[in-house]
Amino acid sequence: MNLLVTAFGSFGGRELNASSLVLAGLRKSFPGIRTRVLPVDAVIAPSRLIQAIRLIQPDALIMLGEAGGSREIRLETTAWNELDFRIPDIAGRQYTPRPIRREAPVSLPSTLPLGEIHKRLVSLGHPVTVSEDPGRYLCNQIFFRALDHLAQSGIAIPVGFIHLPLGSATIRPRAQWPRSAMWFGCWRHPGNASIYKLFLIVCVRETSVFYHPCNSVPSHFLRPHRCRR
Repeated sequence: MNLLVTAFGSFGGRELNASSLVLAGLRKSFPGIRTRVLPVDAVIAPSRLIQAIRLIQPDALIMLGEAGGSREIRLETTAWNELDFRIPDIAGRQYTPRPIRREAPVSLPSTLPLGEIHKRLVSLGHPVTVSEDPGRYLCNQIFFRALDHLAQSGIAIPVGFIHLPLGSATIRPRAQWPRSAMWFGCWRHPGNASIYKLFLIVCVRETSVFYHPCNSVPSHFLRPHRCRR
């Protein structure tokens, strides 16, 4: 499965972003995944995302962002055709309410298998919720731009946005992880695996299985899979 996962760089005066930290960990475990870290810039980020989609031609796209103040993983169901920035982007732009593209629909739905992802994360004990409000900042902007671009191009692939929390109740010390949390399906995760990397692997696995043409689990979602029928 040719998977593209994106994250954001730092913003708001901080040096780190939860989403880019997750992406770095995921790259180490699965080098074949295609990734992009987008700047929190309302002009550059959408442009680089569309360029990546055209270049990589992914089979699925998972976009990650950081949700300050949240204590749960938020599976976003809906991208909205609106910009309304509470704070400026890193270039100093602070848009007041306006559409992302005037001729586009008011909203577009995620095409990730959110029900399956939610069910699996809950079963593994992760704090997770389904959200229909990704905000009106860059997270929502690239979510909508990706869906809108693919729809206009006639390309149907699973696409979605997931917000990662920063709450201390979610990021627990490694020593507090139960042994069973280090396992999922056929993958063994090393002792330094973070909650975010574990949850993202679940998302990737559920997406690849749900959309696989044979409706079966590939031996490894980064390797070609042949249907035996």
